This record gives sequence, structure tokens and C-alpha cells, in this order.
Amino acid sequence: MSQRLESLIGLVLATGVILSLAVLVIALGFYLAYTGPEIVLSDKYRVISPNFIEYVKNLVNMDFGTKGLMSIGLILLMLTPYARVVASFTYFVAKRDLKYSLITAIVLVVLTISLLIH
Repeated sequence: MSQRLESLIGLVLATGVILSLAVLVIALGFYLAYTGPEIVLSDKYRVISPNFIEYVKNLVNMDFGTKGLMSIGLILLMLTPYARVVASFTYFVAKRDLKYSLITAIVLVVLTISLLIH
């Protein structure tokens, strides 16, 4: 693997994790401000969806307070590995490396199906 690809993958992974962490810390701050240090296990903070796409669609219907920010942070975290594969695929296509482009495309298809089903 080339140094450029390793740098690209590292940047994508670090950016995804840092953005997710930042949003989740802000959500935690809102949660602590509104409920205090007590843990509330009510349905107020529960999001039930049959798969990832429905989870994202449910985001449109919820408020962008604590629950919305928590959901956005989790979505960013879940999409980080997906973005890494997209970046790798783009890199291999740009380099015209057919073998690794096909392998990465297969991984991308499997991940996409997994997001649609789970």
C-alpha cells in the first residue's frame, strides 16, 4: 500500500471518529444540562429502526436536541468505515488498479447491503 493511500485512510478514519466524538460530547453536554448526572432509561432517548436507512430517515422526524445529536454522532461513527472503503475504492480507480478496485468494490457492495439490511 502506498504512503498516499495510508495517509488518505488515516485522514478519513481520524476525521470520522473526531467528528463523531465532538457531536457525541455536545449531546452529552445537553443531556447533562437537561437531566443532570442521572441516567434516564425511558423511551424518550430510544430510536427503534429495522435497518440503518430507516434509522437515518427517523432522524428527520426527531428534534435536534439531545436525542437528535446522539443519533447524528452514532451515524457519523457508523459511516466512518464505509467512508474509508469509498476513499480506498476512489483511490484504486484513480490509480487504475483493476485488481484492488474490484476487491474494494466487492467490499463496498457487501457493506452497502449490510447497511440496507441491518
